[in-house]
Amino acid sequence: MQSSVASVDINDANNIVTYCSTNGQIMTWDYSILSKPQLLDSTFINNQGLCKSIQYLVNNYVLILFQTSIIAFDAVYSRILNTWNFVNQQSKMTNQFILPVNGISYLLYDSCFKAFDQNFQLLFQDCSSFFDDTIVQAKLDPSMNLVVQKAYSFTIFQVLNNQLNQKDLKPIKSYYNILLSTAIDISFMNSDPDDNLYIIGGITSQSSADYKYQAYALFKNYTNIFQVIQQRAFNYFFPVQKDLNKENGSLGYNFKTVLLMNQKTAIQTFYYNMQSLDNFFGSNYLSQNVLTNNFKLFKKDQFYMVGDQNGLMTVDATRKQIYTKVYNLSPSEILQNDFIQGVYQSLILQKYFIIKSNIYVFKILTNELIEILEVKQNPSQPIQQFSILDQQNIIIYNNNIYLFGSSISILDFDLTEKYSLKQSSDKSLVQNCILSQIGLICKKASSIITIFDKNNLNPITTLQQRFLDNNYRFQIDNLYQRIILYSSNIEVYSFNGNFQMYISQINTQISALQVFTNDISVTSTNIFIYDRKTFNYRGEILSPGGAAILNTGFIPELNQLVFQVSVIRFAQIFTVNLDTLLLVMSFKNQFTQNQPSNGVGYAYDKDQNLFMLLDQTGNFQTIDYQGQFLSQTTTKFVEYDQYSIYSFVGFSLDFQNNNLLVYSQTQVFNLCYGDLTNQLIRFRTDKKQLFAQISDSTQGSQDQTSIAFIVAGDQGLVYKYQNTEFEYFYQLNEEIQSINYIQNLKLLIIALSQSFIIFNNFDQNSLSNLNLWQNQKQTVALSSLFSSFICNDVFLTKDGLISHYDFMNKITLGKINLQDFQSRVIKKICSTTSPNVYFGLSNGDIIIYNRNTYQQYIISLVSKQQGQQYFGLEIAYLAETSTDLWACFSSTQGIFKINLKDQSFIQIIQFNSLNTYKTIQELNVMIFDVDEQNTRFFLNFIGEKVLRVFDLSGNLLQIISLAGIYYNTLQISSSHLLVYTTFHVMIYDRITLQYIQRIRRDNQNDIIVEVVEINSQYLVILSQSKYELFQLKQNSKEAVLMDQVFLQNPTFMSYAINNNDNSNQNIDQIMQVFLLSSNQILEQKYNLIYESIQTLNNICSIEVPVSTFYDNSFYMNKIKPVSFPDPSQRSMIPLNSSLPCLSIKQLRAQFTLNLF
Repeated sequence: MQSSVASVDINDANNIVTYCSTNGQIMTWDYSILSKPQLLDSTFINNQGLCKSIQYLVNNYVLILFQTSIIAFDAVYSRILNTWNFVNQQSKMTNQFILPVNGISYLLYDSCFKAFDQNFQLLFQDCSSFFDDTIVQAKLDPSMNLVVQKAYSFTIFQVLNNQLNQKDLKPIKSYYNILLSTAIDISFMNSDPDDNLYIIGGITSQSSADYKYQAYALFKNYTNIFQVIQQRAFNYFFPVQKDLNKENGSLGYNFKTVLLMNQKTAIQTFYYNMQSLDNFFGSNYLSQNVLTNNFKLFKKDQFYMVGDQNGLMTVDATRKQIYTKVYNLSPSEILQNDFIQGVYQSLILQKYFIIKSNIYVFKILTNELIEILEVKQNPSQPIQQFSILDQQNIIIYNNNIYLFGSSISILDFDLTEKYSLKQSSDKSLVQNCILSQIGLICKKASSIITIFDKNNLNPITTLQQRFLDNNYRFQIDNLYQRIILYSSNIEVYSFNGNFQMYISQINTQISALQVFTNDISVTSTNIFIYDRKTFNYRGEILSPGGAAILNTGFIPELNQLVFQVSVIRFAQIFTVNLDTLLLVMSFKNQFTQNQPSNGVGYAYDKDQNLFMLLDQTGNFQTIDYQGQFLSQTTTKFVEYDQYSIYSFVGFSLDFQNNNLLVYSQTQVFNLCYGDLTNQLIRFRTDKKQLFAQISDSTQGSQDQTSIAFIVAGDQGLVYKYQNTEFEYFYQLNEEIQSINYIQNLKLLIIALSQSFIIFNNFDQNSLSNLNLWQNQKQTVALSSLFSSFICNDVFLTKDGLISHYDFMNKITLGKINLQDFQSRVIKKICSTTSPNVYFGLSNGDIIIYNRNTYQQYIISLVSKQQGQQYFGLEIAYLAETSTDLWACFSSTQGIFKINLKDQSFIQIIQFNSLNTYKTIQELNVMIFDVDEQNTRFFLNFIGEKVLRVFDLSGNLLQIISLAGIYYNTLQISSSHLLVYTTFHVMIYDRITLQYIQRIRRDNQNDIIVEVVEINSQYLVILSQSKYELFQLKQNSKEAVLMDQVFLQNPTFMSYAINNNDNSNQNIDQIMQVFLLSSNQILEQKYNLIYESIQTLNNICSIEVPVSTFYDNSFYMNKIKPVSFPDPSQRSMIPLNSSLPCLSIKQLRAQFTLNLF
């Protein structure tokens, strides 16, 4: 069981972070790849009491504050360097502090402030009476100002130098009567040491205050104090961020707080405008199941590491720049009132469109302007409607894009005009067009409706209203082939123009008519609901408070109506269940300082059950659409406030790649919705699930009866899994570090902390013969602590030694010592096609070791001078092809190709020569891989949503979209490119790179950790709490959920499909999937013939290897009921009476259960 993380600190130059848990566990991670840190070492320091704080001193050295002492410690090689014990029993200083800066140990303990050099020799100390007191908080800022907080005062000292005298502390300023009874945290401006502002927050001393927790900003050069935060609670502060609004030149500060809420952590940002003195609630983001204990920022405050109360570490971006402005109207366009009317996007077209008097076309991935479509010369007659009609891989209706305004145009796939409306006697403006099954239906200002051929715009027929005025509007119903006209009442016509009915009981102006799944809503002073099929009246939804209804919409997955009213006194938005006509939700932004206003756009995310709302003053919120409808995230566009002349208009969100475009009358902003709702990514520091598959060499590898496993449990326990039975097998006298099975030699190797246990002639028969297994056991001792296996016969120890070992003959074949003591192995590959093993080091070197010849080659890709210290040279990725080894640096240099014959190398890509599309300053590679079959490689940097595709010479071929900007992973399967984030899988064709479909999961409560493709048809999705199986379907936007099982931390073990060649249709094709969770092995079986049948009347059969009635009943009870995914595909719903008929046939001492 992991203990709560007490403290965390970072050495950013060396890319290492160290955590200290309350039980004395010290954990060090390497984060050369920012989004995928690797555990370097874990050890315990005993007999010092609870760990309270940890701070990096220099290089690998840290200072650790315990209950009874302060320890200097080598965090990489686990060595204690120095100890300062607390000896002054009379000291009033009940809290101690460690404040290292530039290798100097500044310490506050035993009523003294002391400084020690890098050899831990005393430089100076100040034991004046000022320090013999209760100190609540003490921090040393980047400009060497020591801030000391006592009960009701703050004092700032300037640390002058490091010489041994009493004048090294110079008081600068003292502040008294700050209205805080308890200080919680102090935060400085790390990014600008010359900025004098810092904040102090805590619990107010004002008993009558509405908000118990408050924070004040202070300047070190004068005593003015002003309040910047009022909250019901907060626990920590991020470093202060300065923000200059380029639009109006105003200076502002972002104050970011951490708030713990039950099983959630909220990261909240407050924006304070120094000119107007306005205070906005800038953003609010929740992470489920993470209780932050402490955190540390790194990489210029763009990322932060978190230690939580469960002993886990997480990494995330600080999101200093949540959104990016991608378009801004020019002053002349504003003077002409040529404002933005709408923004549309298409992943298939790889473009987005900004609609004004003309259409501006941009590349969706790079925001580059492609062209301007001049469809209007007169801004006073704007474009009335713009539609992009696409479905999956095909732009439907013959690759047509339709534009409506003073005329009608059809654009080709490349946006060139194919057809335009021929001249006619009716020159009036086209008010509206809707594409139907029969053709393009348009109404002109003359009140005549014309149905055009959708391919060439030739007229088919016309119709004109009977009872309505000329200002009527219309809607169509493709299902029942109706054209519905409405103004103050309703007329209904068939698609061929025949009159069907007239509805006259409304008698007030209708603002909207919408066709839903089963109903039709008519919006006037209230909302009238009619049955879609019969047009029978169902009921009326009254406007709250009698306000005018502005907008209505529909959530098809929930069959719910959405509407807004002109007055937001009660709520900004309402939803109603159309099955019952009862209110479901009424929501209003709770952050009143943000000036909530009328909503201008909304959307519903069925995969995450989130409702999105944007209002006129630039508040974009995601609402958890269940329970209390709490705001999950809040984003405030601080460019807009109550003084702004212009307002927001709407947003465009594409769930295919989570691209979000938010637009006002004058500007367009880009956000990545996928990362807006991201959870903190937790990395486990305890032992991972360890297992080895024991294959039976006497049977085919695909035979289902040949699969067995050895599994390592806690405290040296060993389990076996064979023939669906998971049971205890053996116990060793210490924790198991790793398990390795060499099938061709029949060797089972169990690695302990400093030895190997080896079993010869081990196969599946050994699993049933425990005595024989014990007698064959042999032990090999190690001279250092074991770290990990790299190949079956190559392993790494914690002293950095790499050993090549013959486990059959117990002989060391070769050793590799790292020449640079400060270097670390970052990336390692055991080749499956050659005898080579490859190592990428933190100093930019590559080691190639040949297991046949025992030769090793060291290749230095970057020239280095002896004695110089280099940073940023980590080899993050290696990829082997038939002739070359590809090496990709983590953040500098670029990509190199090494010839495996002569070890010569060339640089293929220089990172500084590439155009990047990052939202952050830091350059760090997130994706690199080589597809030799299609002669190309892929590259992506953290903070951008594009995946570059190069040929093997380094020429850019194209870029494709990703679903996120921080946690992307690429997997190249036999048929597809699988690019996935923590909740979203994008599936591309491996050859054509054409986007196929997606899988989106609930990002609020779970995180995808592994994706496995099986037979190019099925995807196994493993998250932290469940296993899911999806089937890829042609011509579908989404893969189909087949199965779902809740498991704790599942790991994919193996799969098998029987060798049925489908020549015998009576033999079912069975697929097995094996999974290991925290406490069990799960084996799932699927009849692939059954799964391929699309109807509910399919037949499934399974064979149960038992012969008694009792065993038969036992296995029947384990049969999983037939289930199907719900409309959102978030869960599986069991089908009622899923076993209406059950026949049992005895055959060859087995039971065959046919489930109809």
